[in-house]
Amino acid sequence: MDRMEIKQLFIERLSPLFGDQEAESMYKHYAIYLQSGKVLTAQEILHDIQALCDQVPIQYVVGKTFFYANEFLVNPSVLIPRPETEELVRMILENRATEQSSSILDIGTGSACILLSLLCELPAARGLGIDISESALEIAKQNAQQLKLSAAFMALDILEELLWSQLNTYDIIVSNPPYIDVLEEDRMGESTLKYEPEIALFSKGDPDLFYKKIAAFGHKHLAEGGEIWCEMNEFRSVEIQRIFNKANFKTEVYQDMQSKDRVIKATR
Repeated sequence: MDRMEIKQLFIERLSPLFGDQEAESMYKHYAIYLQSGKVLTAQEILHDIQALCDQVPIQYVVGKTFFYANEFLVNPSVLIPRPETEELVRMILENRATEQSSSILDIGTGSACILLSLLCELPAARGLGIDISESALEIAKQNAQQLKLSAAFMALDILEELLWSQLNTYDIIVSNPPYIDVLEEDRMGESTLKYEPEIALFSKGDPDLFYKKIAAFGHKHLAEGGEIWCEMNEFRSVEIQRIFNKANFKTEVYQDMQSKDRVIKATR
């Protein structure tokens, strides 16, 4: 099956479900996957198209995606990196560009796209990624190996304060924690709800719990002159800023490309 036949199949099968523009976008992503040297049978290609018809995200179908100029492996145990998270990385680098030797802690590292993107730009920095999910950490380790980066990873739940003694002091603490309230499910896309890891999306019970824990952790484990950077729920930016201010941090809120409150920086 040649490329034109594959493209025709994509358009024929996917356009009625997603529209011509989205079907074209999916094909382009898939074509990049094929250009990487992957040889697929017609049966495998048809299987992938059916998965897309079933709303499996294209990134999971091909098992990889691009983030901040690098390719990352992904599967349903990790979130698919978003453009808003690329902005988080860019903001950190713009603020810390001269501090090459920073120590970085990435809380809820997932695929490690944040941590590894920072380490690519700060080659003298040291980084640790923590996550509650062992399967996510396996993907993170594979991504570090693929990018030839030295990073450490640890299975640890930041909500368990008794475990904090296992961690050191850091110049940069960064996190894209679960911050979506279950009441906001109706705003989520069906494929996200169906296939992306629930524990990485939703903060059940208290939507601000992770920010409270990160602020408390940072009070003890943030180095002098260090910064905490978190992606956050646009609808709760005031509440999240109040959490860090109450913990005696100075805060700045940054907006994303759509002018939504998306990132908070906290310093002491």
